[in-house]
Parts: sequence; structure tokens; C-alpha cells
Amino acid sequence: MLRLVHGAVTICEIKYTERPFVIDKGYYDNLLNKAKVYERETHTKKQLFFAIISANGIKKTIYSEEAITDIVVLKDLFKT
Repeated sequence: MLRLVHGAVTICEIKYTERPFVIDKGYYDNLLNKAKVYERETHTKKQLFFAIISANGIKKTIYSEEAITDIVVLKDLFKT
């Protein structure tokens, strides 16, 4: 589940795939670029985190371990 951290921003990516989403080098580089653009456009000094909201989670890779702080799967959204 996502954590609230003061002095930080969590950027959420939402993905729907039949299998766990794979973060490869290209997607990792895209995330880093999004962080740079966000920092430049908002002038934030806050720490940035990335979270993935995915129906089937993500496949662990060196890139997902480096970039993704939190993962929310479909069943998390329907907990009561």
C-alpha cells in the first residue's frame, strides 16, 4: 500500500497487462526523464518516488528494484 511521506511526492503509473508488467531499461529511462521534467516544471525540492498500480503487479528486474517504491495490485483496490 502507498505510504504518506511528508516532503515527498509519489508519481503513480497505472498499467494494465495480462501478465506482471515488466520494467526494462527503456521504461526505466522514461521514468527518470519524467522525474526530471516534474522537478523542472514544478521547481520542487521534494524527494520523488514512483509507484505502480497494476492489475497483475510487476516482474522484479534490476530496473524495477531501483525505480519502484510501491506496488498496488487490483486486489488491493477492492479490500474492505
